[in-house]
Amino acid sequence: MASTTGSVEHPSCALERVLRKLSSKRLDTGQSRTCQEPLYVLSLDRYMRDTNFAVYFQKSINATDSLYDATLTDGDCKVRVSVEPRLNNLIEKNIFRCGSTIKNVELYVEENTENGSTDILVTNLEVDQLSDQDAALRALSGVNVKTLPWWSGVEPSPLPLRSRRGTYLPLWNDNDFIGDMWRDRPSEDARERSRKISLNSSRPGAIISIVSTASPEWCLPGVPHHFCKGTDLQSSPHGRLCDVVGLIIFVGRPECIQNKDGKMDNFRWIQLEDGTSEQPIMVKLYSTSQPDVHSTIQPMAVFVCTRLQLVKGSTQFYYLTNTQYTQLYCTGTGRPLTIPYKGIRRFRQFLHWLDQIDESDVMNRSVVGGYFIYPPPPSTLRSFIEEWKEQAGLLSGQELKLLCEKLHYRESQRFCVQCTIGTVEYHHQDDTHLSFLSSSSLTAPTSPGDPLQTKRSTPRAQKRPNPITAGTPRKRRCLPSSDPEEVSESDLSLFDSALEFLIGDEKDLDAASNDEDSDNDSFFSADTSPVWSFSLSHAAMETIPRSFCFRRRHVQASATGLQPSSFHKLLPFEELESFSSAKFYHGHYTLQLRALSDKVVLNALFLPASVETNHWRPLPPTHTNSWESILSHGGFSPHVPNPSPGDLMATKSQLANQKFVCVLEACSLGRNRLELVLSRAFPLQS
Repeated sequence: MASTTGSVEHPSCALERVLRKLSSKRLDTGQSRTCQEPLYVLSLDRYMRDTNFAVYFQKSINATDSLYDATLTDGDCKVRVSVEPRLNNLIEKNIFRCGSTIKNVELYVEENTENGSTDILVTNLEVDQLSDQDAALRALSGVNVKTLPWWSGVEPSPLPLRSRRGTYLPLWNDNDFIGDMWRDRPSEDARERSRKISLNSSRPGAIISIVSTASPEWCLPGVPHHFCKGTDLQSSPHGRLCDVVGLIIFVGRPECIQNKDGKMDNFRWIQLEDGTSEQPIMVKLYSTSQPDVHSTIQPMAVFVCTRLQLVKGSTQFYYLTNTQYTQLYCTGTGRPLTIPYKGIRRFRQFLHWLDQIDESDVMNRSVVGGYFIYPPPPSTLRSFIEEWKEQAGLLSGQELKLLCEKLHYRESQRFCVQCTIGTVEYHHQDDTHLSFLSSSSLTAPTSPGDPLQTKRSTPRAQKRPNPITAGTPRKRRCLPSSDPEEVSESDLSLFDSALEFLIGDEKDLDAASNDEDSDNDSFFSADTSPVWSFSLSHAAMETIPRSFCFRRRHVQASATGLQPSSFHKLLPFEELESFSSAKFYHGHYTLQLRALSDKVVLNALFLPASVETNHWRPLPPTHTNSWESILSHGGFSPHVPNPSPGDLMATKSQLANQKFVCVLEACSLGRNRLELVLSRAFPLQS
């Protein structure tokens, strides 16, 4: 920051008063003061630390690699500050965010020995989560934040404050460099006529000359295109590289995932139709390039993507995803669309099909955002174990809670927990209100004051320990190895016990069923100690799929997207609610789960797939639409009519005293909101 010479003099500017006292000549650097008045976050900029990190942040040398600069205002002036890395966790969870209201902000001032300026660091703050989410938008509604004066009277440098870097990174991934110095200004190296780089070990010196114009014979040859139809992908091998063209019918919400290097990537699911197959073309599109296009993709647009790779697993489901050579072209983004392949036959065939489709039909089927997973998990526990044996195994409720607390904003992850189901609610969504049908506790109470307690096991039943709950180890449980000799007795997973229920000796099961006390064995003796729960008990607005609104498509794209880093891109918190839910969405179920290991209560949403959900079809096998089959298939049977919510709630007793291996899809929605969706619940035989 520059010195206070020329600083604004505004009697009501609380921020300026605090900073003026901090930068007074009567005070030495290294002092701090607290601004108790509310401040508003106008921007957050992220960059990577460099070798000077230990000099700037001596008490945070083990913190994350990311650093953040922020612009704060009280409505009268603004200031550019660095954020102490110990506060990074609040940013990564989208609690301390652009547009948030903060108070009791501790400001620390020190002299920058490199340029002689005064640097200001935020060392502590409180995020006001009790006030309305749009408090900052309302407070600054009559203020032009771009023309607000800087507290010092001098505009700060657009470069990172505490790192010798000329670019910023997006808040939510590590791939796309942004910033004024990156897009709008040539770098210092670009101004040089030549530079030396190492090309070989024997004579490393080399001179690279910048050529302004090139002869035609020097141009690179054209890249051949290999467009695949939707029907071609069904028979193509895993790993095949191909190009696709299609009409977008579904754009998923952006989500984040940690890559193998521990860094964050964000992606979204895209569904295309090309007129050759009833199955849509699935594309898992990472924002590894062209982030401006990636964030504005919308339905009813022509989507062309080159150099995609086909991913096929052990199931019938497959999808395409990015390679390092992927190029994306999409209409409706406001950018010119170059078509170097317009003469290719497959492309002409697609354009011919496009001229014949019913536009209103496609519009009615187009969907934006909402909860979505792909490929869907299998419908049997045995198949699920085979697919996930290399992943982490069953968790206790406490372990699940700790892992969910570590999730970054919009980071999604799958977990497995053994549970019983306590209550079931159905929430019906219409244009005016949210109503629900609620079941009572599904377990049989033994006293009016203890609704969660069930029938106690008899002494005879206690002699035969339950392999699910007995001897549960405290350490993390892993899925079983494919080689039985590699699994020691102490390393056995609860999944092994689950398999015993599925593939055990049928004679033993028959004998158990004839036991006069066998009914007692099927009841779970609930602990009466206090329990606590976490995760949302209702569907968040980001969970519900929305109908595509062509008239407000740009606003809808922003509302569905990630939290912006600058105030001028900020929308009201509930802007997404202004868009109608998808036509097939009528409501959702909420199941209260209780972990068998430690009695932790989980609130899980259940959104069953059906033939009506255009972008999320149920699994092909026919089943009876009982609670057990619906939960294990993740949806209704595609060949019989769907049961009504009332019919399902009337048969809730089917879930009483049942034990399940529950597959939970967790996603941090930011602002201390955790989405926990039950994608599968595999019943275990008693």
